[in-house]
Amino acid sequence: MQIIILEQPQKEIKTNTGFIFKSSINIYALIADILALSGFKVKLVSSWKDLKKCINKDTEFVLLEIDSIRKNNYAILKDIAEKAVNKISVIVLKNNDDKLEDKLELLKNGVENFIDKPMSPEEIIFILRNKRDLTIIAADKNPLTKLPGNNRIRVEIERRIRIPDTAILYLDLDNFKAYNDVYGFNNGDKVIKLLADIAIEAIERFDSNNGFVGHVGGDDFVVITSYNKIEKICTFIIQKFDKDVKLCYNKDDLERGYILAKDREGKEKCFGLVSVSIAVVSNHHRELYNATHVAKIAAEVKKKVKSINGSCFYIDQRRSDRD
Repeated sequence: MQIIILEQPQKEIKTNTGFIFKSSINIYALIADILALSGFKVKLVSSWKDLKKCINKDTEFVLLEIDSIRKNNYAILKDIAEKAVNKISVIVLKNNDDKLEDKLELLKNGVENFIDKPMSPEEIIFILRNKRDLTIIAADKNPLTKLPGNNRIRVEIERRIRIPDTAILYLDLDNFKAYNDVYGFNNGDKVIKLLADIAIEAIERFDSNNGFVGHVGGDDFVVITSYNKIEKICTFIIQKFDKDVKLCYNKDDLERGYILAKDREGKEKCFGLVSVSIAVVSNHHRELYNATHVAKIAAEVKKKVKSINGSCFYIDQRRSDRD
């Protein structure tokens, strides 16, 4: 990712003796060098025209001084913030005595963060790294449930399987497609959100210190906990989901206990109420090598648990891939 720094002309400094000189230290070049040594790709520009030219899909940050911004630059700032293919953070170096109304005006026109001067290059590095980390986390969150997505799930699985007696629970809804077809996507989203909220509540109740909940996508979730908490968490999720999902049906369908919908071949068929299947993989009996290995085992366990009617969970007890 690229950082573009708009440098200011070096200011003339008047001494007590009346001499006027320009500082030999180019603070922008110094910041650029330190950022580059810290792994950032840096582009130093000297005009707003060059700044606009250098913006591309790899640009992540634009760093500039508040003194360099004039009102006729606001449109450029807003354009950078709103029209870029990727989200670009505009960060401004400001003075302690800058007026509040000036800062508010800049925030309205695309500026995202301020850094107070004087500042050290190290301070800028920490701010940029924190901002990047938060951006990555936000981008990985599921927009519906706000839960961590696949990237974070993979990282957590890779980390947790090194800890003894770790269990990874794969949650998946049954008869969900039929429900979605009959009740519509908005109601389908409510059922997905219901399962997410119940999974979060289960972790808060039984493993608040170390538990993890992630959203793979659609109606698939991952819960990570310890082996001795599997039964409590799975039982809680199943019992609460089976009870609360009934509120997502109309009276007639609920009394019947099924809905009529077309299957994948287009034939009308009876589908039971939405239920939840939980496939459990752990390193209690066997070594787990990586997230791909865990997913492979989970797919095998899913076949078993999905063959059982209604909400249920199944714990893989095999000691190797050959069992």
